[in-house]
Amino acid sequence: MKLFIPLVALTTLLPGALSCLHTWAYIFHDPFLGTNMDSGAAVVDNGVTVCSNDWGLRTDQDGHFSFVCLPGYVYAVTKDGRQSWFQNNAGNAFSWINSNNKDTYCCHGACDDKGAHIACSDYHYDTWQFC
Repeated sequence: MKLFIPLVALTTLLPGALSCLHTWAYIFHDPFLGTNMDSGAAVVDNGVTVCSNDWGLRTDQDGHFSFVCLPGYVYAVTKDGRQSWFQNNAGNAFSWINSNNKDTYCCHGACDDKGAHIACSDYHYDTWQFC
């Protein structure tokens, strides 16, 4: 019984310490137009959108996408969506490898012509953690 009470107290603290974190993105790479996230990307921490490409996006000094976030939050992801970095408003920082998917296909009518093969790629991931 003495052990039970501290365990119950601990479990009531866990949701605040390990909030549900949902990150997703759809990244489009075009050899002529470059790489962009026009189709969307966001970070949802405990049900609240804290970072979004709709609010702004830039390429940081390391060549990663860096999102505009609510004050205190930071999120960046590699341009192929493989690795993410996140810091919450409590200053806790995490990094992880996304299980991303890649689709490559002919674009700009290149495969319809008899010219060079030009490939575009889509990278997308949908990652849930600590839920």
